[in-house]
Amino acid sequence: MNLTGLVLLAAVHKQGWLTGQLLKVANTGAEWVLWVLIILSMVSLAIMVERFWFYRTHKVDSLALRRLMVKALENGSADQAADLIRNTGDSMEARVTVYGLRNIGRGHKSARELMNSAIEWENKRYERFLWFLATLGNNAPFFGLFGTVLGVIMAFDALGSGTKPEGGGSAVMGPIAEALIATAVGLLVAIPAVLAFNIFKIRAHHSFNGASMLSQTMLAFAHSNDAPMVAKHMVSPAKAAGLGKGASPETKKGKALDKQGKQSKMAVPAEPVKAPEAVAAAAPATEVEAVEAATEVAAETSAETASDKSEA
Repeated sequence: MNLTGLVLLAAVHKQGWLTGQLLKVANTGAEWVLWVLIILSMVSLAIMVERFWFYRTHKVDSLALRRLMVKALENGSADQAADLIRNTGDSMEARVTVYGLRNIGRGHKSARELMNSAIEWENKRYERFLWFLATLGNNAPFFGLFGTVLGVIMAFDALGSGTKPEGGGSAVMGPIAEALIATAVGLLVAIPAVLAFNIFKIRAHHSFNGASMLSQTMLAFAHSNDAPMVAKHMVSPAKAAGLGKGASPETKKGKALDKQGKQSKMAVPAEPVKAPEAVAAAAPATEVEAVEAATEVAAETSAETASDKSEA
């Protein structure tokens, strides 16, 4: 069946009421779809310019900001560090860090929760209007296709009306070509919106990572600053060893055993000094013989001395 047969079949076919009403809407053409797409493209262009200027004016070097914060915390207090960072700008990294430094006195756990809530709030500020770009990028091609479908319906309805249009088939193909323009415009609106959404989303995620890095660095300082405060409440070594009132039963038992050992040592008498005879008996045999020989020589020497004195 050729195109002429389809046109004649459509002319003979009886249309329903709802179909007739929809055909009247379709016969209005696809030009209004083009105007809607143009307006949406202007809105998306304004959002792109606003977001580009926002990210440009809120750009900050996270590593340089981290070095500044570490130096300020090492040389001064948290309030001084907050004042220095606040002067760097109105970026997400600076605002989250300053918020954490102002609440560092609550402890590192409370400061972590507060900074996490601040990061969530800043994400909303950085991702503002990005939902519109995402929605437009996903739906603009379908909206343009809708305009194309309306134009094709209008052209075929003109063929099915039974009146031969001037110019023959070329007069019908002209409206169909114009209807395809709606699809092209839809793609032209969607592609820049998708590109801008991806670029801005990456930029917001970069700021989120910088704020997270700064918050973790600040929490490390907060945790180290809490250590001396915790040490004040720790049990002293003497008390932990059982010398205080809070000693455990095991410690008290060990202490009693040590005391009993000391008393037992004090009760043992000192070892008596051994007599010379006992020493000689305990000495080896060679040492005893040497002592006896020395004793005999000394006796003979004393006897000769006594005899010499008597002769004189």
